Parts: sequence; C-alpha cells; structure tokens
Amino acid sequence: MVHLPSNVRPINCMRTYSMSRFLSIILFLLVIQPALAVAKPAPSAKEAKRVLIIYSLDQLHPAHILTEQAICKVLRENRNYQVQLYTEYLDMGRFHSTGQAKIMSDFLRRKYAELKIDVVITVYPDALDFLLKNQEHLFPGVPIVASEVTRSYAENLNRSPARRRVTATILGDNAEGVLEAALRARPDTQRVALVAGSSPVDAHSELFLRSALKKCARRLELIDLTKLSMSETLARVSKLPRNTVVLYGSIVMDGAGQSFVPRDALTLVSRTANAPTFGTYDSLLGYGIVGGRLISFERHGKVAAELALRVMSGVSPGDVPFAGDDAYVDIYDWREIKRWQIPESAIPAGSEIRFRQATFWELYRLFIIAAIVIAIVEASLIVTLVINLKRRKQAEKELVESQLRLDLAADSAGAGLWSMDVKTGRIWATDRTLLMFGYAPGDEIDVKKFYAIVHPEDRDRITRTVDTAVRDKKAISDQYRITLPDGSIRWIAVKGNIQVNPLGETVSLLGATMDITERKKMEQDLQEKRIELTHVARVSTMGQLASTLAHELNQPLGAILRNAEAAELFLQDPSPDLDELRAILADIRKDDQRAGVVIDRMRAMIRQRKAERCRLDLNLLVDEVVVLVKSDADKRHVRLAMDVAPSLPPVHGDGVQLQQVLVNLLLNAFDALDENLVDKRLVTVSMQTVGATVEVAVSDNGPGIAKDKFPHFFAPFFTTKSEGLGMGLAISRSIIEEHGGRLWADNNEAGGATFTFSLPVMIGAAA
Repeated sequence: MVHLPSNVRPINCMRTYSMSRFLSIILFLLVIQPALAVAKPAPSAKEAKRVLIIYSLDQLHPAHILTEQAICKVLRENRNYQVQLYTEYLDMGRFHSTGQAKIMSDFLRRKYAELKIDVVITVYPDALDFLLKNQEHLFPGVPIVASEVTRSYAENLNRSPARRRVTATILGDNAEGVLEAALRARPDTQRVALVAGSSPVDAHSELFLRSALKKCARRLELIDLTKLSMSETLARVSKLPRNTVVLYGSIVMDGAGQSFVPRDALTLVSRTANAPTFGTYDSLLGYGIVGGRLISFERHGKVAAELALRVMSGVSPGDVPFAGDDAYVDIYDWREIKRWQIPESAIPAGSEIRFRQATFWELYRLFIIAAIVIAIVEASLIVTLVINLKRRKQAEKELVESQLRLDLAADSAGAGLWSMDVKTGRIWATDRTLLMFGYAPGDEIDVKKFYAIVHPEDRDRITRTVDTAVRDKKAISDQYRITLPDGSIRWIAVKGNIQVNPLGETVSLLGATMDITERKKMEQDLQEKRIELTHVARVSTMGQLASTLAHELNQPLGAILRNAEAAELFLQDPSPDLDELRAILADIRKDDQRAGVVIDRMRAMIRQRKAERCRLDLNLLVDEVVVLVKSDADKRHVRLAMDVAPSLPPVHGDGVQLQQVLVNLLLNAFDALDENLVDKRLVTVSMQTVGATVEVAVSDNGPGIAKDKFPHFFAPFFTTKSEGLGMGLAISRSIIEEHGGRLWADNNEAGGATFTFSLPVMIGAAA
C-alpha cells in the first residue's frame, strides 16, 4: 500500500481539522468540571497488617468469588491499615479425606512459617473446622473471623472454648422467605421438588430447606430429589406434575460422586425443569432461579471484613458479637418472571429486578446521538469541501512529485508499482513491474492480459480477491504464480489498497508486487527437511518399542506354531477329528490376524509418507495407540488407565502424525515414573470437549517437571534423558500447531505432570 505525504490530500486534512475543533469543544465541556476539582492531600502512611483468607471450596466457586470481592473492597478502602491479603483454597468439595487435610495443614504451616498473620478469615464451616483441628501448629493464637457459618454451627461455637479467639458471620436460613416468594409467584402450588447434592456443603443447604418445608407439610407434598445423580435429577425434574415448584439448595457433588459448580448445576436443572426454580443465594441469580429474599454473599464478605478490622484494632474476637444474619437482598430475574408468566404484582415493592430487557432508547441511544453528531459533522464537511476544491490543483502537483519519490523507493526495494482503473480495467505499471510479468517497458496491459498470465490453479482465486477488494473496499495481500512466455513459473507477492473519490466511490486499485520465487523455493526445502525430521523421530520412537513389539508378535506366532504342531498330530490319525482341525485352523487364522494388525500399525508409523488429512475419531485413534504401547507399559509395570469421553466430535487431521504425538507423550510418561514405585506407577489418558476443541491429556504420578526446566521443555535438542535427542516434544508441538491446536504441560497438584494437546473440532461436525 502506498502512503502519500500528509500535505498531498488537503480535503482530508481540512476534514480532520474541522472534526478536531468540534471534538475539542465536546471534550472541553466534558472534562472542565473534574479539572476544576481541588486536589486532595496525599494520605499518610498506614500500619501494615496481614490477613489470610481460607476458603472451604475451590477458587472458582461463585459464592467465594462474591465474598472475596467484598472483603478486598472493604480492606482496601479502610483508612487505618495497609492490608496485605493472602488467600488459600482447601477445595473440600472434591478433596475431603483426612490425608488431604493433613497435606494442606503441613503445606500451610511451612508456607506461612516466616510470616506473622494478624487475622485469619475462614469461609464456610469446613475451613474453620480444619483450622481448629490443627490449631496447635497452624496459626496458634491468631484471631479468627469465621464467615458464613450456619446458625446451628454458630450456637455450638458460642458454647465452645474456641469462642475466645473466634467471631463469625451467621449465614441466615431464610428458607421460609424463599418458600413464601415461591408461593406468592405460584399461589396454586401443591408440591415442592427439593433438589440438593451429597457434599457437606450441600447438606447444610438441604437441612434448613427441609426445616422450612416441615412447617408446610400439611399443605405441600414433598418430592425428594436429593443425593441423586445429575442424569437422574434431570430426568425427574423434566416430568414434574402440575402445580409444582423446584426448591434448589446446592450441588457441589451429585449422588454419583461427580463434582459441579453449584450455579452450573442449577443451570442444568432450571433449563430442564418444567416448573419454576427457587433458591436461597444471590450467587444463583441469573442461572435459573426466579428470585426472592436471598442470602447475599457480597454482604457477608463486607461484614466479615468489618469484623476483621475491629479485631485488628485490638478488640478480642470473643467480645465481638456474631453478625451477618440479616445479610439479605430482595432481587428477581426478569427473564424467569417472563418465562413462567409470573405477574409483576407478585414481586414485593422495592425489590431489584435484574436482566430487564432494555427499551429502544436504552438500546440505541448512543446510535441516535451518534447520528445527530454525524449530521452536524457532515454539514461542516460540506463547507470544508468547498474550500478544498480551490486547493485541488496544488494537491495534484504534489501527488505527481510524490509518485516520483515512490517509484524511486520501490525500485530500491526491488518492488514494482501498479495501478488498475476500476471502470476501464486498464493497468498502469512501472517498467520493473512490466519486466517482472514478461512484458517490455512501455507495453499497454489491462486486466484480461494480466489474468491470462496468472497460473490456472491460482486464476479464480486472484480474480475473486480483486473483485472483493473493489466491492468491499478491502486491502489486498496475497501470493500467486504466473507463467512467463518462456514457460517458466514465478511466484509473486502482492499488496494493494483501494483508492476512493470524495463521494466514497472506488476509482482504482493501487499496489506493489515483488518476485518471491527464490524465497518460495527455500520454504519448500525447509518443508521437506521438516517432514524427514518428523519421520526420523517416528522411526526412533518405534525403535524404543522394538522389544515390546517383538514380544507382541511372538505371542500370536508362538500360538500359530503350537496349533500347527497339534494339527500335524491329528492328521497322523487314520480318522482325524475334522471338527477339531477346523477349530485349530480358526485359532491359527485369528492369531495370524492379530500379528497382522501389529505389523500394519508398525508399517503405518515407520514408512515415509506425505501428510494426509481426513476425518478422525480420536477415541479410535487413542485405542490404537494404547494397544501399540500396552506391552511396553506391562514390561515397565505401569498401569495404563483410560478416561474416555463417549461422544467426542471428530477432528480433521493426519492420523499417523497424531499417533506419533500420543506415542511420544506416553513413552515420556513411562520414562518419568519413579523406578522404585513398582506397584504405584500410573499413567492416565483422558479426553474431553472444551468449547470448539477436543483436549487429550496424558498424566503421570511421577516427580513432575522442575520449575527451571519449564521454559526450555519444548525447545529443540533439550532433554532430561541421558540418551535422548531432545526433538520429540519439539516435533510433537510442531505437529499439533500445524493442525491448528496447542500442546502444553502442567504439574499436577497431587504430584506428577500432565501433557495436554487440543485440536479444533472438525468444521460442520456436531459438538
């Protein structure tokens, strides 16, 4: 694309000048008031405090996120202390064994051994239980603010010796209020379907929901859907009888042991249910509940932070009353109200209604304002256009001078310039461009002559590219081949842009071309070498499996020999048993086919071949690789586990290359395992769909990857093995990236490492 000097286009310059004056006035009016504000003096230095927040569940738990945001806001904005926050997540919804608790206790003790923590804030009762059970060596004597404990838990805490160092926020049990909201919305309700999971957190919410339902036992029939698997829960809520509402507690873990984020589980339930769904927490709004007087985790976080500030000031936690049992908000989801045709008269006055559909003005006011502004700007541009017409002759003169300078610059860079008139199709070109295309200097050419020398395989594409650029006013950047009069083929790179008149009409296409034949040849050398290197790596990998593959072949071959010897013995009998001979021949045929499959897999992996992309079923591909390496795993005493998704969408790729990647990752995983852990070596292959991609992960329970090795792990020639070349992972990443995917590594929390690659789902395939 050619860039003209700034003074060549006076029309655009004046347009910019008028626009700048207009916008300057608007900006001045917008900023003058803040600019006149009196500057505040800098705050004085604050006393430093350290606060540790320990959450019961995982980092992505929605209630924890809301709580943390409120805690951080209050502590950050307080005037007395400079608070340093530390956060830890126990993830007890998924890991709640005694051994896991001990590991976390030792980890936290060592991690914070050198730090003085002033206050610990725990979220949910499990975190407080964990802290009190380990209080002898984990933050002994440090005051605790226990956020979001149940009322019964708070009553027990108030009678215990731990009360001297603990104050708390009580997570209200407003289940009756939520049930009242449901009955207001659906006065004809006769049944309530109670949905909850099987984790300790789920049990808390289920308990106080049942307590509220007991008071309505005579009026309402209870449909108990607690502690079921998610599939069974969805099947049940989709067929609820009429005049039923769903009361949702939480599902951190369903009855089958599958973990969920509670509001994600709610989304599944509410979308499937044939009745409106109600819940007790504000973190669930927007994911399927209608609403009501809900427990606010944000307010609980605010109250917990305020209690922590009181403790920091020197007040003993035992002297700080429990708080937070009034942390409710009245909010409703407008979309659920409309979905279930709930009259707005059933919504209490003063309630907040979220997700309401905006009015036409609310949706398009910016566009309306912009249209008015554009009309004003266009009026000013018309005036500017009249002025600029007088300067056009001067601009044309400067344009000619600029063109001469551009010709000189293009010749110096080895490029040729050209311009195509859109209406006539005539092409102006520099002498270098004409010579590049096989014409003599001074020859007249047009679009037809140009298309005639474009290689037939590229002609239609280049034609569409030019037409699209002219029609849609888009820039051109492409590469194509031309056939010269002597029959030689050259590669050409082109870049161009459209030129428009003051009315916005496309008048010409202006650009530059460069002969890149030599560069293309170099790229094709490089491509062939990469294919050869990939093949060498594949053969090397199969070499590692040679002994185990030989063992895999020896078994069917040995069986064939034994069956053949048995057949000879039968044939020595004057009246041989033909049925027995047929059975022996069937066994020989089966063992022969088994050996043939092994040989075919070896041939596919070893032979030199071009990449062949096709539709692939990753489940079948992984099964073939597992069969290939199974003997090697058995030889090394490695247990090979599979976590296969039954309905993975297909991908588009080269099966042999992807098998090469998976074999390399599996062999690396085998090598990484501790030789001393003979009975505990485990390698797991798992697959899942993530958005528009399919992820395949290979995990081991070895020592993991050292931190200083991470930056170099996929670099060529880097290896941690004494006999390795260091090319396996580099080639594997190259193969995956050529398929449009990614390959990465992570250390596992429980030890070992996981190598994961993702591939895009085949276009047009169902996810």
